[in-house]
Amino acid sequence: MRNDKLRVCILPFGGKENPYQELTRQALLDKGLSVSTYPKSNFLPLLRASRSNCDILHLDWAHSFYSGSNYHRALLKWLLYRLDLNLRKKTPIVWTLHNERSHNPLSPFEDKAIEKLIENVSGVVYLSESSKSNLTKSWPLLKSKPNVTIPHGNYIDWYPNTTARDTARTFLGISARQKVALFIGRIQPYKGIEELIVSFKSLHGDDYVLVIAGNPTTQEYQTSILESAKNDPRIKTILTFIPEEDLQLYFNAADFCVLPFKKILNSGSAVLSMSFSTPIIAPRVGSLAETIPTKGGILYNPTTSKLKDNLEIGFNMSHEQTAQMGKACFNKVDSDHGWAVVSERLASFYKSLVR
Repeated sequence: MRNDKLRVCILPFGGKENPYQELTRQALLDKGLSVSTYPKSNFLPLLRASRSNCDILHLDWAHSFYSGSNYHRALLKWLLYRLDLNLRKKTPIVWTLHNERSHNPLSPFEDKAIEKLIENVSGVVYLSESSKSNLTKSWPLLKSKPNVTIPHGNYIDWYPNTTARDTARTFLGISARQKVALFIGRIQPYKGIEELIVSFKSLHGDDYVLVIAGNPTTQEYQTSILESAKNDPRIKTILTFIPEEDLQLYFNAADFCVLPFKKILNSGSAVLSMSFSTPIIAPRVGSLAETIPTKGGILYNPTTSKLKDNLEIGFNMSHEQTAQMGKACFNKVDSDHGWAVVSERLASFYKSLVR
């Protein structure tokens, strides 16, 4: 089937607030495919999307199909979800597995819902070889499904990046001599932010700065973060949504980004940091070792090495050293995670399922 005849529907589509899906859509259009999107819907989204004459239904995060804010709502959505899978036209489903499970599960039926979806998919996209290994252990049925491994696409051309380091630091009230560690993104418990604060507080460099920027998932967690960070004026907390145009201020002011995840499968945060040429300090968990280049940061074994010690190493690096690491990050994410590569491999995989 020719590319320009292949019709793909991406769902549930989060709109432009989800850059990953929008960049996927744009890349497939540039490849010559016909791409439609289907917004989040509580009522039979797969059935309705399958009636739109698509050749492929491409799912990303599927938990909105079956998650509910309470047990009864989750039960209703689980029953509708099963009905939806049974009633849909037999259009092939491709599922990109970003996570093993939802980071914030809102359904007691999640495992059953995932198993049901795996039964119905025609193909699976993994974002790394390590995630493929982990996911097939958790969900053995995946081993029988056609699959392809395609790295998470980069954000190089999505976010503005024109602000110089000195200007960014002035905006954040940081001097040229200070060394800056950054955590930026959604503030969630699994990301290890409280451990980061404790580890940073144990360091004694007067010129060390820790910036924590992003929107907490709950008011209670925000209070917990603020309580942990208090009494150390070196810690700057900006606990709110960071507009897209301001991301450059934080990344360009930083010497390195810290991703102290307790557990992770794939990390869009790592790809984002690399897209801004910012080196990374992170534990060697999940796909981080595949994503972050050897010379692009500090990857440590969390069972034998402490975050505190690796932060100290980062703070003792010169600006020239971190700049070289940032360049290595950018080069890798530009070459291996480019959207032309992503769309080419996706198109080939789609065609293999509809022949």
